[in-house]
Amino acid sequence: MICFNDVLQKNPKRRWQAVGDLRAELETISKTPRDLPSSTGIDTTSHHRLWKRALPLAITAIVFSIVAGIVGWTLKPSIPATQVIRFPLTFADLNLASPRRIIALSPDNSSLVYLGANGQLMLRRFSEDEARSLSASIQGVEPFFSPDGQWVGFFSITERVLKKVAISGGPAITLCKSETAPYGVNWSEDGIVFGDTKGVMRVSADGGDPELIVPTKYTDEVAAKPQLLDHGHIVLFTVMPAEARQTSANLDQQSQIVAQVLPRGDRKVILRGGGDAQYLSSGHLIYTIGGNVLAVRFDPRTLEMKGGSVPVIEGVRRTTATNTTQLSVSDKGALIYLQGSAGAVSNTVLALADLSGKTQALPIPPAAYSNPRISPTDRNQLAVQMSDGTEQSILLYDARSNAVRRLTFGGNNTIPVWSQDGRYVYFRSDRDGKLGLFRQLADGTASGERLTTADESDARHFPLSVDPFGKILTFEFRRAPGDSDIWILPLDGDRKPRPLLVRPSFQSNAVFSPDGRYVAYMSNELVAFGPQIFVEPYPANGAKYQLSNEGGASPLWSPDGKHVFYYALSKINVVDVQTQPTFSFGTPSPLAITVIEQGIGSTRNYDITPDGKQLVVILPASQTQNNQSAVPQMNVVLNWVEELKQRVPDK
Repeated sequence: MICFNDVLQKNPKRRWQAVGDLRAELETISKTPRDLPSSTGIDTTSHHRLWKRALPLAITAIVFSIVAGIVGWTLKPSIPATQVIRFPLTFADLNLASPRRIIALSPDNSSLVYLGANGQLMLRRFSEDEARSLSASIQGVEPFFSPDGQWVGFFSITERVLKKVAISGGPAITLCKSETAPYGVNWSEDGIVFGDTKGVMRVSADGGDPELIVPTKYTDEVAAKPQLLDHGHIVLFTVMPAEARQTSANLDQQSQIVAQVLPRGDRKVILRGGGDAQYLSSGHLIYTIGGNVLAVRFDPRTLEMKGGSVPVIEGVRRTTATNTTQLSVSDKGALIYLQGSAGAVSNTVLALADLSGKTQALPIPPAAYSNPRISPTDRNQLAVQMSDGTEQSILLYDARSNAVRRLTFGGNNTIPVWSQDGRYVYFRSDRDGKLGLFRQLADGTASGERLTTADESDARHFPLSVDPFGKILTFEFRRAPGDSDIWILPLDGDRKPRPLLVRPSFQSNAVFSPDGRYVAYMSNELVAFGPQIFVEPYPANGAKYQLSNEGGASPLWSPDGKHVFYYALSKINVVDVQTQPTFSFGTPSPLAITVIEQGIGSTRNYDITPDGKQLVVILPASQTQNNQSAVPQMNVVLNWVEELKQRVPDK
């Protein structure tokens, strides 16, 4: 039986996480008696007087030396310009759940911005002991600095706009609207560019309507991490498959690093099979494959690589769903990055969490998991999607024996959904070269049975939920990124799909209430406020209820129908609801479960046990070590470009 072992103990490691920690320890030393043996013949009373007079000077000297060694380079170069210095920083409040970029290094190397556990952007000056919130009202991702380092830009999750805020404080200023979170943003003297499903967008640093400067060629590709070169005449960016068809297994293989001359020049492929590229003024192009960073000499005038690529960093945290590497290089050649898996996919663990936030990893090996689903009839059976770096499969885990077996073979198989009687697992697959919905007996005694075929060239079908009577499967019918509706597939009779929620907005994540009278779903119909969670009666009668106010995705009903869970602002939230005799609901409140791997699109990376007491969640592998929370580590490398010049010389 899947159960929670309430023996977890917090045991934080002793470490100096800031200069203030060392200062406090030294001050403690100053209060400790240090008597010398009388046999030495030394006057201990006189020694204590000397010690008390000298200790403040010693503390000041030591602290000053440490500060100078770490941050002196931001004020006056106290270290040689060619000396490479490395040191780690630990952040107990770092948010690892977002699939977007969460760190940025200032151009002058003096500070960094990161996404905090509460969803707020935090500014950490290297000359200060603690970070501070840029603004209590800011909930954003994809932070980026202005060229002079005085502004921080970001994407507001709740308002669906790009904004900027002065590092000195004050209100955030809107730059432009963005229907989806950008795939990388860069601010240079030539303007702000950001990646989108439409292509590369540009907006003035003063704000205004964004301009599409490079459209994508196909509806199922994304322009990511753009960068203006040659005084704004060339844009460098990564072309990668859109979320609708990408998998962590094929993301690198299908991505290309390209450059295009503006305004309407030809697109030139610089490199195939890599992503997240950035050109450095040292003459290097860096890019990622899996969790590794490679570098190659690059001429921005001819757009040609010179020599071969060389691996320069291993084990950088990367989110495969958005091809985002958690790494930032400043104009002055410093580097910060988050440690992570060096493989093609980021390892995660499956864990059980009670509603108070206590978690325990399940006894199965870490892997790239997503979409966990517990059988409605047997709480010991768990279906989960897993990528092995080559293809995606559906696995079944039996808690009684801790055995894991593979259910699906052939093609990429994703998003498992159980039938109400626990006999079948529904899923999405591209086997036979055609995307569609399938079902397969959970005992593995038969191969998958095709239920639908997405005949349109850009169409995608994603299974979502089965009604409590086992007669209807809801699925997302996506024709293109940003264009998605909810359809239903009768599981008996003619099995002919028909629409349920077809509207101009984006609808997804539809799930039935346990009594079958309501459907909860995500929609971005309130564009100014981002995706929200709504509930409508089934069948529809015109009534509609908005449960969330600060954004929301991945709704889930509790087994007794008294609560709706959903994901927002890096946390799982819960709303008390009532379905009888009419629908009513309370105010959302966050659970203490804050660091789960957030999915995008139709992905829901958590589920609930049949008794409603625990959630099965996806956690970063680094988050649970021997059932204890690990403190995320960020590595800082000063003068990193000097090392790069040695490893990738100009031949």
